[in-house]
Amino acid sequence: MKQTAGVLLAASLAAVAAGPTSRPGGAIRSRFLIVDNGAARLVCVDQREPSKGWSVAIPAGSRDLERLDANTVLVSHGSGAGEYALADGRKLWSASSYRGISSARRLPNGNTLLAGAGKGVTLYEVARDGKEVRRTELPGTSDPRLIRLLGNGHVLVAMAGPHRIVEVDAAGRTVWQAALPGKGYVAERQPDGTTLATVGGECLVLRHGKDGKPVATLGGKDKHPAARLQWFSGMHVLSGGDIVVADWLGHGKAGQGPHVVRFSPDNRIVWQWEDHQAVKTATNVLVLGE
Repeated sequence: MKQTAGVLLAASLAAVAAGPTSRPGGAIRSRFLIVDNGAARLVCVDQREPSKGWSVAIPAGSRDLERLDANTVLVSHGSGAGEYALADGRKLWSASSYRGISSARRLPNGNTLLAGAGKGVTLYEVARDGKEVRRTELPGTSDPRLIRLLGNGHVLVAMAGPHRIVEVDAAGRTVWQAALPGKGYVAERQPDGTTLATVGGECLVLRHGKDGKPVATLGGKDKHPAARLQWFSGMHVLSGGDIVVADWLGHGKAGQGPHVVRFSPDNRIVWQWEDHQAVKTATNVLVLGE
C-alpha cells in the first residue's frame, strides 16, 4: 500500500474485500479501480488478493478512467491527465497545464484528447511532450462530463446541462443527439448501434436507439427501493452484458449508499461494494478482472 493513508486504508480494503458480495450461483470477486473525487484519490480494490490493493493521492477534479494496456491506466485531472501503474499506483506521466478538464481519452496516434469547459465544450489534443496539437470548440454545448471516442472518428459527449448526449464529428459539428431526463455523466456506443448513458439523480442507465429515443432502462430508485442508490456517474460495460456503475455519494449523501453496483441485463443487482473509510465519493469505476 502506497502513501501513509496507507496502513489503515490497506486494512480497510482488505477487510471489505474479504466480505460477502455475491450473486445467485456464486460469489463475485473483482479487482477494480475507483476514482474518489471527494478525497482526490485513485483506489484499487482486489477482492481475490487484498494485499494487492492500493490507494494513492491524485490531483483534484479527477473523473475519467481508461485502461491503456495490461499495466497502465489513464486518469483525467482537473488540470489535465496522468498515467498510473496498475500494480501500485505510481504516476508514470502527466499533462497539467489546463483548467476545468473533465475527461481524457488516448487517441490512436498516441496523443491524449482532453475535454473541458470553455465557452462551450472544448476538446484539446495533447502530445506526449505536453504540447497542444489541436483545439476544437463544440458549438451549442456546455457543462461536459465524460467523452468517448467512436470508431468513425467522432466523439460522444455527455453533458450535465443541458441534459443530453451528443455525437460530434472531427470539426465539432453535432451529428446525433439524445435528450436525457437528468444530468448525464457518460455515454457509450454499443456494437449494435445503441447508446448507453448514465443519468445522475435518477440513478438510471438508459439505452438509446439509433433515433436517439430510449428503448430500455437499468437501475432506477423505484425499481430498487432498498438499494440506497444515490447518484449514477461512471460505468463499465462488461463483455457478458452486465453493467457496473459508480454510485456517487456527494450532495450531502456521504456514507448513505453503496459505492459500486453491478446490474444484470434484466435489471437485477448482482453485486455491490461499499467501504466508507476507504472511499468518500466514487465518481468512476473500472473493472480490471474477476
